[in-house]
Amino acid sequence: ELDNRMSSELIVDELTGRASAGSIAVTAEGGTVTTNLQQGLCKSWINFNGQTPAIRDSSNVGSLTDNATGKFTINFSNAMSDGNYVICGSAFFSSAGGFDDTMVVSRDNTQTQSGSACPFYTYRVTSSAVINDGKETNILNHGDLA
Repeated sequence: ELDNRMSSELIVDELTGRASAGSIAVTAEGGTVTTNLQQGLCKSWINFNGQTPAIRDSSNVGSLTDNATGKFTINFSNAMSDGNYVICGSAFFSSAGGFDDTMVVSRDNTQTQSGSACPFYTYRVTSSAVINDGKETNILNHGDLA
């Protein structure tokens, strides 16, 4: 009799949903609900030095545009379906640490966030928020690819 259980290791090059090619349901931790695998994946990320600027590493990033001090645009290799994706990130100004080293990442609402480009600011948190270039900036994008 065949054992219908899979081994603890699955080695494949590609996963495709059976009912729908672009949808794979994964049973959540509690075992009673499922989550969609594709919806939970980060679709783009970048780690870069905004002071040079230089990309250290990235995924689904074609290029990074330095628009001005503390203002950047990520240009995706593979476009998002529209401009309604999530941007989140972290940054620090130098390697000194402390309160003055902290930075905030914010979507640049003076530019259009589109499926192909993600504009954002980095603010240095001091006694007053100052737009500045971070020594290390990390941005993640979650949403649907086109």
